[in-house]
Amino acid sequence: MSDQTQPAMASPSQSTPEEAARVRSILDERARRAARRPAAADPTERMTVLVFHLGESAFAVDVRHVLEVCEPLGLTAIPGTPRFVQGVIALRGRIVAVVDLAAFLGLAVQSPSGDERVVVVQGGDMEFGVRVHAVEGVRSVPVPTPDTSLPALTGQHERLFLGVSGQTLAVLDGERLLADAALMVSGQTARQTPATPEES
Repeated sequence: MSDQTQPAMASPSQSTPEEAARVRSILDERARRAARRPAAADPTERMTVLVFHLGESAFAVDVRHVLEVCEPLGLTAIPGTPRFVQGVIALRGRIVAVVDLAAFLGLAVQSPSGDERVVVVQGGDMEFGVRVHAVEGVRSVPVPTPDTSLPALTGQHERLFLGVSGQTLAVLDGERLLADAALMVSGQTARQTPATPEES
């Protein structure tokens, strides 16, 4: 056996105030990181969405916010509105503002075909149409998880997305989209009614 005396291990009660403070700092930082980490979605939980395309990219919105899908016929421009507001259409006695969703999101994409449609979304007092390049249809998909790997999910519009479902399906947050102040037309909600003969 060696005659060398092994150094004694310091017990927790023997740690200096500086060491104790350092340990507390490390644990606090770990707790903060854990709190910032988004909870993973339940892989068995699903939602029903309308899937559409902007260029080659796939997007979706909860069907609860979709009123209908129509062709962009009779689109009339509104002077003095932002570039992404393409105009209004008459829809069964209502005047509905139409937004170019790709332009609103800042996506430099072009419609690859003549399959453009207007997806009319509604919630509360808000109702407007979003012009998309193609509509794929209604699908049941896994609840999206927060993800910033897609270009549309970064920057100032990140808050308008619930996240990504599967690998590449970017799912919009319908409630936040409908409540976005930038989508107000002429200081009013995008939902309008035609003027009566007396009002015109």
